[in-house]
Amino acid sequence: MLLTESVARQNWCPQAHIPFQGSKGAINVSRAPGSTANTRCFGAGCMAWRWAGWRNKTFGVVAPCPDPIERDGERLGYCGLAGRPDMGREP
Repeated sequence: MLLTESVARQNWCPQAHIPFQGSKGAINVSRAPGSTANTRCFGAGCMAWRWAGWRNKTFGVVAPCPDPIERDGERLGYCGLAGRPDMGREP
């Protein structure tokens, strides 16, 4: 799924871990208030993040390398751990 970085940063990441209180281990899921903020996607701050292109606001088309003048849309990316998304192309 292609996402803007701000939307991706709201999602939980299975690779992000926080220290587990009273232990030498770490967890990535907790029901403690505020703990999920540290287990969310880091977006471009993560080595697995990949930029896919730009979505043009007018046409809704995702272009991998648009002309800088046409960059009137949103930059989109994805988590590279799950592989490259389809991007709407025919198989």
